[in-house]
Amino acid sequence: MAVFRPTGGRFPCKSAGCEAYEKLTGKLIEKLAVTPEGLAVKVPRDDKLLDSVAKMVGRSGEYLPERKPMFLAPGQNKILNEREIEAFGGLKKLESMTDGELAGIGLKRFEMPKLKLESDEFGNEISIKAFVKGDNKAWIHASFPQQGTMVLEHINIGSMPEGTGAHLLAEALKAHGILPGDRIILKTVVNPESLQAIKEGALPQNTLISGMAGKALKQLGFKANSYRYEQNGDKLNIVIEISKQ
Repeated sequence: MAVFRPTGGRFPCKSAGCEAYEKLTGKLIEKLAVTPEGLAVKVPRDDKLLDSVAKMVGRSGEYLPERKPMFLAPGQNKILNEREIEAFGGLKKLESMTDGELAGIGLKRFEMPKLKLESDEFGNEISIKAFVKGDNKAWIHASFPQQGTMVLEHINIGSMPEGTGAHLLAEALKAHGILPGDRIILKTVVNPESLQAIKEGALPQNTLISGMAGKALKQLGFKANSYRYEQNGDKLNIVIEISKQ
């Protein structure tokens, strides 16, 4: 297969693949290929091949998550939920308080760190990842195997406070500029609390992982219309049908 290499020379670039590659690398592509013998030779321009090359190239970068008011619960590594926030006087009151005033009632603001982004594409398939800077156990992986379907492959909040998963999921999708579409598949549920709830006969919408996904959807302007379990070998998926709010 021809190997295209960046160079300083210029030539007209009209194909989407060529433009995507240039934007990614900040360089131009020279029409050279390397033979099995290691010789560089001129090759005819092939826009379809350039498109394929561009689609196979991953993207990376950093993203500063949108600021969302979150407060650490007293003496716990968890953020306050809506009910607890109301018990402290409501969100507006807590937002208006200084750090010193919050400390006086045992609270502290929490802001999500920067995210390191990675993505890969080939054809119509997209795979995205977001890693929390400073915490190598906190990351998310989602794939988009077909139009309208998002598969949540993995999510772990690492050492971040309990309750931050929804914000991590929502911000990762926003960072990559991708919305979930019509359906989210929570692949092979492994969360211990969710697995225990399933064993006890809980409906899919009443599991911890579904609750996290539902909160993320709300942040993105979507709503869950239905939930169902789906067998995946000896594991279970949770499928959520969604729509815009």
